[in-house]
Amino acid sequence: MWSGFAALSAALRTASDGDVGALDAWSFCAAAIAPIMLVSIALLRSARSGAKALGGDDLGGKLIGVAAWLLVMTGALARFGTVLREKTHHHALASATFSLGALVLGVIAGLLATRLVLWVSASQANKRVAGAIVAIGALLVFRELAHGLVALDPLTRAWVVDVTISSICAVFGALTPAVTKLPARLGWLALAALLVAGWAGSSARELGPRLSEHAPLQGAIRSKLP
Repeated sequence: MWSGFAALSAALRTASDGDVGALDAWSFCAAAIAPIMLVSIALLRSARSGAKALGGDDLGGKLIGVAAWLLVMTGALARFGTVLREKTHHHALASATFSLGALVLGVIAGLLATRLVLWVSASQANKRVAGAIVAIGALLVFRELAHGLVALDPLTRAWVVDVTISSICAVFGALTPAVTKLPARLGWLALAALLVAGWAGSSARELGPRLSEHAPLQGAIRSKLP
């Protein structure tokens, strides 16, 4: 199911001009990443269990701290890199400056995140406030990154979009509780049907070139098939 959601963007781009059927494009794009999604979800579920054992009763507070650290680092490094690219013409000097700046920013952001975790752990009200602030910060950072996507070439933009969507779907899949035996068997049957449909759709002559142009992840997998 999650591979189907993750493949929607790639399938829509592949079938955008009508040379390839939308169902053929979607079935192959979903089937191509289904094994990757299965492994990713399994690993994330194992990591979730390990995090619960490691985090104890206050796992939520620690996750908020980690999320805040990631957001601060992403936003600060993106802005820092933009400034260096505009102001510095010596690439080696810019790279060294960016590496040193990233180290300093990582330490400062880590200290701030540690203080945030301590504050969040004090009460549930603090946790709700911090969660709301982190959510708003995530939206602002994603909006800033989305503006940067416009400057990328179409192929790189497709890579970034597809990997991001697949990662989000994998996280939601890992957060979904494990199903009982009967739904699990139905899920495996649906996966088998999807793989068969994807294999059948891969024989379309126009599919390979369209994938290479608009869905590079699936195109790389298609190039390895006979």
